[in-house]
Amino acid sequence: MRPWLARICATTDLSWCAPKVPEKRTYVPPPPGDIDAEIEIYRKDEESAQQVFFAYLGVRDLIARRPEGHAAVNRNAMFWLTAHHAILVSSLIGLGRLRP
Repeated sequence: MRPWLARICATTDLSWCAPKVPEKRTYVPPPPGDIDAEIEIYRKDEESAQQVFFAYLGVRDLIARRPEGHAAVNRNAMFWLTAHHAILVSSLIGLGRLRP
């Protein structure tokens, strides 16, 4: 507020022209959630990432050990390349979700 306007407001008792200063509020963090529910969410995310990763390893192992599996993969190479990388990316995304 300008000094001359403050003097006029003070002498005439015009409280409506005084600046409105908001009240200071201190930050109060929200209460913690249910820790058991958070642990359950983490467990489910970890378990799904682990299952997908072991599926990725299982497919690689199956292809390496069985010649007929290797031949089937070679016949449908584009599908298996796509599926193989999709499984790998899915496991990495699942692991990424675990660390915020």
